[in-house]
Amino acid sequence: MLSTKEFFKKHSQPVDKVIFLDFDGVLSCSRTYMFADGNLAFDPVAVKILQNICEIGNARIVCTSTRTGMAGRDYDLLYHETKVHFERAGFDWSFMHPDWTVNKPDFLDRKGNIEKYLERHPEIKKWAIVDDEKVDMPEFVKIDENNGISYENFEEICIFLNVSMADVHEIDYYKEGDIGQYLLPFDSWNTDWNEKFVRKENKLKQP
Repeated sequence: MLSTKEFFKKHSQPVDKVIFLDFDGVLSCSRTYMFADGNLAFDPVAVKILQNICEIGNARIVCTSTRTGMAGRDYDLLYHETKVHFERAGFDWSFMHPDWTVNKPDFLDRKGNIEKYLERHPEIKKWAIVDDEKVDMPEFVKIDENNGISYENFEEICIFLNVSMADVHEIDYYKEGDIGQYLLPFDSWNTDWNEKFVRKENKLKQP
C-alpha cells in the first residue's frame, strides 16, 4: 500500500474531483449492522467501490459526517478514528483528500461547510455529495439509510464526477490477486475467464 506522499507523487495530475461522504446511513447502514452484528463500522463493499471510482477518476474522499466534527474534540483523535474505520473496511487511505473533512470548525451546517470547503479549494471542478439526509445542492446523491449505497447511487456518483461506470467495472481487480479465483458467471466474458484461465491454472497446481 502506498503512503499518501508516494501516491500523490505517482498520480501527479491535479486532483479536481471529490466525493463528499457522510458515514451514518451511508457507510454504517442497517444492512451492514445486521450482517456484522454491530461489529463492523463501514460497509466494505461500498468502501471498495468508492475507492475504485476514485482510482479510475483520480478523485478523493472528503468526510462530511458529524463524526468528524472539530468543535470541542481533539483533531488527531478524530483523524485516527476515521482512518481506522476506513482501513478496517479495506480502504487505501491515500485516496482520502489531504484536507479530509469539511467540519472546520462547525459540523452542523452540512451545505454551508461544503460550500466553504469548495471556496478553499477552487481547483475542485466536479463533486458528488453522498448523504442520507437532504443537502440542497444539485450534486446531491440521496442514500437509503437502511440499505446504504446502491448500485444506482454509484452510477449517480460517476455521472457527477464524469467517470465511466464501465471503467469502474473493468478495473484490474486481479493485479495483486490469485488468478485461480472463479468469477460469478454473469455473462459470457466471466464464463470464458473461468474456462481459459482459472481451470487451467488450478489444473497446473494439482500434484
